[in-house]
Amino acid sequence: MFGVALAMAASLPGAMAQVVPTETTTKATDATPLERYLAERGLKAVLAEHLAARLSEAPADERPRLMERLGRTYVDLLATASNSDARAVWEERSRALLKSMPEGQGLPLRVELARTVYSKAEIQAELYRLGRVPESEKADLERTLKGSKQQFEALGSDANRRVKVLEGKLESGKSVPADEEELAESRRVRSVAYYYAGWAGVYLAVVSGQEQPAADSLKAFGWLTGRGAYEQATLDKLPRTLLKHDHIARACLGVAMAFASIGKQAEAGAWLDAVENDEAVSPMVRAQLPVRRVGVLATAQRWNDLERYITKLRAPRPLDPAYADGRPVPLNETSARFLAVVCLQAGKASGAVQTVLERLAQTAVQDLIAGGFTSQVLELAKTYGTTTLGATGFVPTYVRGVMAYESAIGLIDPSRDTASVEPATDPDTINKLREAGALLDAAVTQDDAGQFGADVPRAFLSAGRAYYFAGDSEKAADRFARGHTLADARRMADVAQENLWFAVLALDRLAKSPDAPAAVDERLEQLS
Repeated sequence: MFGVALAMAASLPGAMAQVVPTETTTKATDATPLERYLAERGLKAVLAEHLAARLSEAPADERPRLMERLGRTYVDLLATASNSDARAVWEERSRALLKSMPEGQGLPLRVELARTVYSKAEIQAELYRLGRVPESEKADLERTLKGSKQQFEALGSDANRRVKVLEGKLESGKSVPADEEELAESRRVRSVAYYYAGWAGVYLAVVSGQEQPAADSLKAFGWLTGRGAYEQATLDKLPRTLLKHDHIARACLGVAMAFASIGKQAEAGAWLDAVENDEAVSPMVRAQLPVRRVGVLATAQRWNDLERYITKLRAPRPLDPAYADGRPVPLNETSARFLAVVCLQAGKASGAVQTVLERLAQTAVQDLIAGGFTSQVLELAKTYGTTTLGATGFVPTYVRGVMAYESAIGLIDPSRDTASVEPATDPDTINKLREAGALLDAAVTQDDAGQFGADVPRAFLSAGRAYYFAGDSEKAADRFARGHTLADARRMADVAQENLWFAVLALDRLAKSPDAPAAVDERLEQLS
């Protein structure tokens, strides 16, 4: 599910350095022998239950230390959760703990805990932008982003109040040496809290379609982009020397997205230009610019400008040996996927604009095909149809074949649990399965099939399934055997195993038929 998002993981806003290190053990000076025993053996879930029980009965003077230890344990549990259900449990408990913590207590830990809870929502929000989160999950994502935004804003406000107190002590001469260290830490926590508040607001605006979260983000980012207060970020206040720091440059990208969400496209473009034109910006942040620029132009529905920008991005590079023949440079996976989504989601437009949208969508899909991102093309085709695929070539033919197979198999097995399905008996369904098999056969014979070596064994697997469930066991066994040979040669263990298993199944069925070929038993024995 997370293919393209995982490719972006290092460049997400959440890649900002952790506020505090995650501790895997409980501090020996505070912990009971039982807590040390549980921590040393990695029994963190049991430790969390134990600490929560102690906290519910603890006197006031013990609660702060218990909250700190419980919070660190939750951070560890969230970071190592093995599935979404387990993570949801610890997220809920973390939120409850954050609400119960007094305003001035453990600011670094509170921000780290909030950041850990938020991290999954950030990935989901990026997937939502790429059209990879179903609408059924939108409400939950929106709720999570809203809760995280509120938490970060509250933490930023708490940290700011602490900064004011400590600054007052320093100015009055009543401070102690430890106050200066705490002041530096509180300022850092304030910046981090508002950084994440800004990004949570940006993503909330994207998911909800509301402008207010984006307007709030502009104020949150003001702390990092030169305003030094909870005031709207303005480009004239941005200290350009700070753009060498990734979190500042990323905050500027967030400002651009926020301006785009509230309809101020000129300001959005100017902030992107500031990042793009600064030589000190790191390659990692610079790599995010295309997809952010596509988002800003698409939000403004400036489709002609977007086409000019894409043409510029894909311009041939005469000095690059890979493109010395004048071919366009394909967009990367993330940019191509996002371009396809925004154009296909734009809906019908007037004549000239619709033509531009179709051209852009076709360009994006063709670049995904050129990059070998077959699964991305298949997802897009399932969601938006096959009109942008083109007529020939391995990927378009393969995608149409897979979709035809899935449509046909759904007629006899709505759950798609093909491991327990018997071949079809309805003539119309059998014909549909054979048509799907023919498409998949055609895919592996396309001139460009050799460029998609990892997908060809999967095409044979799908073709074999289509023929198997159509009752054509001999054809099915042949496709499965060829798919197994190719997958085995390419060390694709899972695909090889599945092809082999189905090949044995098909030959076994064939051997039991009255008109079984003479050599079927020998072939079955060899494969078995």
